[in-house]
Amino acid sequence: MCTILLKVSISKLFKIDLLGMMYVGIIFSFESFPITTNYFGGPTWNYFFLVVGSLLIIGIFNIILNIPINIYFQKMVPTNIRSRVFS
Repeated sequence: MCTILLKVSISKLFKIDLLGMMYVGIIFSFESFPITTNYFGGPTWNYFFLVVGSLLIIGIFNIILNIPINIYFQKMVPTNIRSRVFS
């Protein structure tokens, strides 16, 4: 998967990840509505796994987004002040 992500431009990766995080965030917000909880029969294991799955997907998108941001910052910051910026 890392080699696939290296071939994609950073701006395209940002757009994909931000849209993915937005959509999963919207789905996660709907999971907290009482109608969704009632659909799963209250706080059951199915509802728990739905919430955990959504949080896992949000975490994966967050990782994919934060790594290129950090690489971009490391390339943009001059070497002589890099220790002050990243400490």
